[in-house]
Order: sequence, then structure tokens, then C-alpha cells
Amino acid sequence: MGRVVIVDPAFASSAGHHVDVNDQLLEVLSQQGWAVQCWCDEAVTRGGCIGVFSGCGYVDPRHWADLGGTVHLAKRMERQFLKALGRPAGEPPQPVIGWVLHTALPFQLLGLARALRHQPRAVVVVSLMFSPGETLEGEGGVPSAVANCRMALSALARAVKQGGHRLHLQFPSQQGQELYTPVLKAAGLSSSGLHPAVVGTERRIATHSVAPPQCSNNRARILLHWGDTKVGKGRQEALEVVTRLLNGGPLPPPLDSAEWLFQLHSEAPLPESERVLLDRGRQQVKGFLWLNERVGLVRMQELLAGCDVALLAYDPNLYRYRSSGLLWSYASARWHSRRSAAIVGRSGGWLEREARDLGLTWWSGADGSWLESLASAVIQSRAEASRGADQYTDYGRWMLGNGFATHVAELIKNSEPT
Repeated sequence: MGRVVIVDPAFASSAGHHVDVNDQLLEVLSQQGWAVQCWCDEAVTRGGCIGVFSGCGYVDPRHWADLGGTVHLAKRMERQFLKALGRPAGEPPQPVIGWVLHTALPFQLLGLARALRHQPRAVVVVSLMFSPGETLEGEGGVPSAVANCRMALSALARAVKQGGHRLHLQFPSQQGQELYTPVLKAAGLSSSGLHPAVVGTERRIATHSVAPPQCSNNRARILLHWGDTKVGKGRQEALEVVTRLLNGGPLPPPLDSAEWLFQLHSEAPLPESERVLLDRGRQQVKGFLWLNERVGLVRMQELLAGCDVALLAYDPNLYRYRSSGLLWSYASARWHSRRSAAIVGRSGGWLEREARDLGLTWWSGADGSWLESLASAVIQSRAEASRGADQYTDYGRWMLGNGFATHVAELIKNSEPT
């Protein structure tokens, strides 16, 4: 049947979405009868994963800020890639019939393109998760980063043509596809369409989350935070809500008996003052759940599915072009449980448009009034509860209702070289 390789040099720890995406890819692709491997950073020790790369992840944006740095890192990735293909002792490995790359920066796209020049014909599936001007710092849209991305995609176009590979270049959102349209045209490539949310839920997992436990006495449950400590992802706004809960003042009626969910899992340590605040919340606020640990995918979907409203107060300038995996995870969990989804966030930016495109209820809030905005969103969410899954647009139902790994498997199966 051949071998399928997931190329993810930035997968170096259990923080972030890489582990969940790759676990689903490994499982679903192997069910097709292929030998599946995930080539990741050498720091990872998980089943199905091989530590191929070193120094090829998101270590320091200064390393890929210019063309020279991009080419230097791409050559490093290429060398490590080709070394991994060296034939081990014993039986030769099965030929690679499919390559999968997701969440890649320009130097990683270029590294893959350079390596593909040496490979037999195969199916190549690339998900362009990052915007073309992404640097992982600042607001994005940096012209030099766009130029690097265009150069990397041009190299990929040449490598695919020279090697006779079948390329599927796809996007996780309509916004991403629009941003890339002029870049792809300049590189001599075209989009092959959208793929389901990369951090959505496979149907096999969703069956466990269709009927999540209801909050006691029909209390509202609010998602305050989920994920790491990166700047601009709403942690300070969530902590503002925790502070107001601890102050003991009267709460808006929909929230006077609410349950609160705050999850954190990050490579960077939480500041001591914030850890103390969250400890107090766990001890003093009734119904406050603080999970200071990684949560498995099934349990995560169960918890998110039970949240009436999610506070995603991302910075609309930093996230003008950046996507949010949490938005998709929350929306997917609610869709699979046949419930409407409501978001409270800052107006503008990628999140608001994507939420509206998916058919989610969006409520704009501001500093100093997040509790009031959450209360209004809970009222609206419950008023629209009867709509359930009918709330979502056609785009939302397709993006959230299908699994990324299953979609990738279909692309490879239907394009597998003979």
C-alpha cells in the first residue's frame, strides 16, 4: 500500500494543536492500510513519530525574517529530511506515496520543495494555515514575509512539476484562501479548495461528545480561556473576569449561578500573580474549574460542548490575519452536540469574520465590561437554543462537520500514483 509521511518540523512538545492534529492523522491514515509516520522534532517521543528535525521549528522569528535566513533554514530542513530517507539495515522501507504538511512557515515550505526534487512521484497535501505575511510576531502582513512565501511557493510549483507530483494546496478558511489568491497567482499555483477545520473533530471522536453533561440545575457554563500564554489570546481579559468574580459584587442574573472554565497548558510558565489569582478562583468561586494541564482531545470536546458561551477576546490587530484553532475547536464541539455557539470578543479581526462566516453568534465586548457582555451573550444564546445546528451556515456545517484527517485520507486515496 505504500507509506504516508506527515512532515511537521515544528511539532516539538504537547503544547498547542500539533499533537492532536498529528494523532488524528496517524490514526485515520493508518486505517487506510498505509504505513504512516510523523516526522517531527527530535524532542518528541510518541507512537508513530520519528524525531527527524532539529532547529527547524518556530524557535526564533529573526532566523527567517529575511530571504537569507529562509534559505538557510530550508537547506537545513532539506538535509535532515533526506537523511531520514536513508535506507536502514534490513528490509527497505515502503515507498512514500503521500506527503502531508500543515501549519508551515515559508522556510518549511521551501525545505519541503527542495527535498521533493529528489523524490519519486507522490501525492503532496499542503495546508496553508499561516497567512502569507506571517512572522509569528506583531500584526502580520509583513511585506518581506509575503515575498518569502511567494518564493517558497514558486519553488514548490517547480518541484511538483519536475517530479510529477500531484499537489493539493488547500486552506482552512475562506479568509485564508482570499489572502493567498494573488500570491498563488504570482507563484504559478492555484488553490485546490478548502479543507475542514484542522482542529475540528473527527466523526469517530464526536460520537463521544454528542451529549455532554449538562451543568447542574441548567446553569450557564462559560469558557474563559483555553490554551497557552501567548500574547493577544485573551488571557488578560479572562483574568479580568476572574478578578470581578472574586470581588464578590452582584453578578448579572444569567451569571449569578454560572460555571466557569479556565484551562492553561503552555511551555512558558504562568506568572506567579496569575497563578495565585486562579488558585483563589478555584477555592472561592463556586463552579470555577481551573485545569492547569494538558487535556486530551475527547475530554476537551466534552468540556467545550458544554459551554454556552466562549470568551475569545483576542487582539484584533495581532489577529487581523491569524486564525484561531480554539474558535474552530469550540464551534466544532457545539456543532457535533447539535447546539448553537456564541462568542464574546473584540470587534474586528479574523475571529469576528470567521465566527460570522461559520454562523456563530458574535457579541463584541470591551475592557471593563466583559461580564456584562457575557451575560448578554448567554441571554441571546439561550433565546436561540431551539435553532441548534440550524444556526450554522452551509460553510460552517461543512468546515465543522467533517474531519481534517479523513479529508486528507480521501485526497491521497483518490490521487495515489499507480
